[in-house]
Amino acid sequence: MDSQGAHREPLHISSLDEFARHEADIVRRVNTRTNGGQLLLIDPIRLLREVGVTFTDDALREIQERGGISFGHHSASARAYAAVAGAPRNDRARILVRGLLKDRSTWR
Repeated sequence: MDSQGAHREPLHISSLDEFARHEADIVRRVNTRTNGGQLLLIDPIRLLREVGVTFTDDALREIQERGGISFGHHSASARAYAAVAGAPRNDRARILVRGLLKDRSTWR
């Protein structure tokens, strides 16, 4: 794995439960990517794809509906994403991701 979060093995998510099982690995991938926390806020799906995580359409729907995560629409964020992705790491402005999902008891 490098500072851009590149991984040799892709991770394909097909359900909310699978996402939950791999949450720690996904968080590690995000935090390893230079400026990964910021990029996650700007365009989460793009970042996750960059670090080797892909989703089925059904999994995305389930994660958003039951897991309470909104991936939103980030079409206006391409310039911001590119700027942050190309910037050097800044520890004073670093966002450290500790988790991605709410407690399972809140799942619908």
